[in-house]
Amino acid sequence: MGEPRHASSTPMQRRLRLLGYIVGLAVAFAAGGVVATQFMSTPEQRAANAEAPPASTLTATVTSREIANTVVTRGDVTASEAVDILAGRTYPSATAIFTAVRAKVGESAAAGTAVAEVNGRPILALPGELPAYEDLATGSTGPLVTQLQAALRAAGATIDDPEGLYGRSTAAAVAELYTRAGYAAQDSLPASEVAFVPSLPARVISSTARRGGPAAEASLKLAAGELVVTITNPDRDLAALARQDVPVRLANELTGEAADATIQPVTTQTEGGEAGTDQTAGGQDSAQPDGQAGGRGTVLTIVPKEPLPLTWLDSSVRVTVTAAASEGSVLAVPQAAVHTDSRGRTVVTVVKDTRRRDVEVVVGATGEGYVQITGEINEGDEVVIGVST
Repeated sequence: MGEPRHASSTPMQRRLRLLGYIVGLAVAFAAGGVVATQFMSTPEQRAANAEAPPASTLTATVTSREIANTVVTRGDVTASEAVDILAGRTYPSATAIFTAVRAKVGESAAAGTAVAEVNGRPILALPGELPAYEDLATGSTGPLVTQLQAALRAAGATIDDPEGLYGRSTAAAVAELYTRAGYAAQDSLPASEVAFVPSLPARVISSTARRGGPAAEASLKLAAGELVVTITNPDRDLAALARQDVPVRLANELTGEAADATIQPVTTQTEGGEAGTDQTAGGQDSAQPDGQAGGRGTVLTIVPKEPLPLTWLDSSVRVTVTAAASEGSVLAVPQAAVHTDSRGRTVVTVVKDTRRRDVEVVVGATGEGYVQITGEINEGDEVVIGVST
């Protein structure tokens, strides 16, 4: 028997095969047309197709605006002075132990409060420049008594004793001082129980004092004096501005507060030294604010026009120095618009419709990419700033 024959194709299959032939022929003809076009174009046409599009002129509008040339950096808020209220202090007992430490690092010590307690006796903070160099009692006289009387009056005490004489009203005010601090009243003031600090309240910036520990070798430093902002090793441009009377703006991003300030002349650090001034309380040795000691370099100090809040201490703040500024709104163009022509004049090129003309100008303040210009030019004019290829 012979082999079986395949069934005839259906009409649908025949139509699909025909459609495939037509599509294939169309693709072949299209490809051939593209190839033929490449060979049919002239060399001139092919060169023109390879050329870059024509360049276009970039312009900017002359505007009226204020111009400021600013330098922005960051600085650290520190205290202009630091006081170690424990260094060099002597106590009545040979064994001096902390029975309480009331002022912790980061906290503030206010006038009339006990910052620490040794053998059950307080160390009271009071405002004053002189250290407590002697015990004070009824009959004492001298500048230390005068300073004490001023501190007591600042706390609200009424003192009618002669200035510099520790009399009955001064003794009564001292007794009230102890009572308010939470201790038994007494009318004398031992040197071991008071720490005079140039300004209060003051923040504790470092402390080795601990309850139950020895007081003889301990340290407790208070930030005293006005707060300032320091910039260590500023760049040359910023350091040069310190010789000029330029405005400064301080901004504390954490608190949202800002303050105006001025720059002080650059100072040079030496090994073991710093730019600030340190003092001591109670006859102790000099102490440096934490983070300011040691190292060689330069320090730029920025002094606020008004005292900064104590909450700014140890903050990193933004410092904006205005090196130059226009007096109000002026005509300004992008710096790229100003150039020198073949005659050596400083000009800008004004464009109107398709016409161009060079206008001589005098430049002024620059900043933020703009420059102040003065000349026969008006706000709204278009000036050339470049060419786009």
